[in-house]
Amino acid sequence: MTLATLPSVAIIVNALIFLVIPALSRHDIFFSITVSRDFRDTTIARATLRRYRVGVLAGSIGALVAVQMATSSPHLIVPAVFVQTIAATAAWAWAHRTIRPHAAIPSAVRVAALVPRDLSYPGGAVAIVGPFLVLGAAAWLLHANWDFIPDRIPAHWNIYGTPDRWTTKSGRGMFVPLAFAAVIILAVQVQAWFIVRRTRQIVVTGASADAEQQFKRRTAAYSVLSTFNVAALFGYFAMRTVVTSDDNLGWGFALIMGLVVLSGLGFAGWLLIAGQGGQRRVAPDARSATLGDASPDSAWKAGVFYFNPDDSAILVEKRMGLGWTLNLGNRLAWLFLLLAIGVPFLIALFMR
Repeated sequence: MTLATLPSVAIIVNALIFLVIPALSRHDIFFSITVSRDFRDTTIARATLRRYRVGVLAGSIGALVAVQMATSSPHLIVPAVFVQTIAATAAWAWAHRTIRPHAAIPSAVRVAALVPRDLSYPGGAVAIVGPFLVLGAAAWLLHANWDFIPDRIPAHWNIYGTPDRWTTKSGRGMFVPLAFAAVIILAVQVQAWFIVRRTRQIVVTGASADAEQQFKRRTAAYSVLSTFNVAALFGYFAMRTVVTSDDNLGWGFALIMGLVVLSGLGFAGWLLIAGQGGQRRVAPDARSATLGDASPDSAWKAGVFYFNPDDSAILVEKRMGLGWTLNLGNRLAWLFLLLAIGVPFLIALFMR
């Protein structure tokens, strides 16, 4: 494995993501612009999509070449990788600007459904408490066996699972990572709760509404699963010093990472099939007559960032990619962003 291998793989994966992103949005959202239901089949839409993809491919090839040239100067590899990001961003901005004159006017009529929807947290109380119980068990095991833990323990492992950096045993080094994991889990749980209960239901009846509801619940369920993955991973690193004297990463780590990777790939595959809001799985003749995603085009800055002080929503559907993004015009969204970034940063600073 050479110095350029991992960056090159990352560039190829990112290229595939950039190429497929326009096809993942709702059928009536094209490069972040609300369009008519049949616009994607027009000549201008196809030409714009083709030129966008040519720009992405050109930038990706340029990044691969730049990474190969930068192997003699490792500090230039990261800037070389950014060649792709810059090119893809420029291609997206051009396509967004090209499609803007063809925007359709979405209906101002809002429809409400009288049928109750499942707003429960996936997995219930067990899913909420479970990850914290895992971390608590790890903390208790550390405390109960503190005198048996070696004074010198591994702090980092290479790609072969062999320790290449060591540290001395300390309460801060052993227990603070568990607190860090608890903060991550809590943030993900809040996100899952918001997805289920506080995201806007764009389509309220029919097959499109059912697909949208399924998309929300499956995304929230994967978030719940990821909290257990985080708890298992941090719990493993905390308890391994107690349950084994082998400093190498063993089968336990391989098992956990295998489950993380398999679940992530499975969910990613489902997302690609479902598309934004699950709408790719809805037959064309069963799609809702409602255009757009109930947010105005003017509030989407560069087609990526949503800023609308008149919208009470904190999370809105992304127009580039899948899932949801924050409404930066809502003060509560900034508070959530501050907590999500600031608290882990303070804990990481305390760990030093």
